Amino acid sequence: MKIGAVILVAGVGIPDEEMEKFLEMKRPTIFEQMIVSYQRAGVADIALVTRDGMADKIEQTLHRRWVTFLDIESDSFELAVLKGLSYLSDTCERIFVGDIRFPFFQPDILVMMQKRQAELLGAVYGGMFGDLICTSQACARNICKKLEQQIEESAEMAEGTVRSTGVAAFWKQFGYRIAHIEIENEGILVQVTSAREYEERRQIFAEKQIRGHVKVSLAVNRSFFWTWCCNTSDSDRSSGFCAGGLRKDRYVLQ
Repeated sequence: MKIGAVILVAGVGIPDEEMEKFLEMKRPTIFEQMIVSYQRAGVADIALVTRDGMADKIEQTLHRRWVTFLDIESDSFELAVLKGLSYLSDTCERIFVGDIRFPFFQPDILVMMQKRQAELLGAVYGGMFGDLICTSQACARNICKKLEQQIEESAEMAEGTVRSTGVAAFWKQFGYRIAHIEIENEGILVQVTSAREYEERRQIFAEKQIRGHVKVSLAVNRSFFWTWCCNTSDSDRSSGFCAGGLRKDRYVLQ
């Protein structure tokens, strides 16, 4: 069974100037971090969806990681998803869709998700969906048809809109029930939106060697991350993030 992955770099709301800072970082860059995780899980075909002009710059940092670049003209989340799924749905039986802002998932999670035969599958930690989705080939093709129709009917989508809904709400709009697997690694919920955040959280994960051996409840999870919150700025705390980048109130499983 051939497995593919779409990495969304366009449509996720990271400004061009911040993307440039990601490119200047020492290895592994955020792009390489995600690509290596997919490759270690046996994902054969990886496509990065980028805005015009970014593909060449990112490729220079990857040191022959053998990925495909798909450019779109606008910063539309819907168009980015459509571009990636359309490219992979002809050849891959299972397709992952991941957001570049969430690079800290572990390869073993991908292996677990590959084994499930659900049409649309998400990973859940502590009752909350991460931004990592796995679709079947048939599901991907059907979603592409519906996205094409939506984009044709909405000039706003075609011109560029960042996703405003939670991950579960976005995928449920296509008429599928999202099956889910419970995982034991909070990395799927850790978000980065700047090069500084990526560097800080990469160091935290390296130091703590988070492997997902201990299953933590949502209540315990909030207590666990409070020690990180104590060192964050007032603006970080008011926005709902702790120092580890975990949004404590996001994507609650219904």
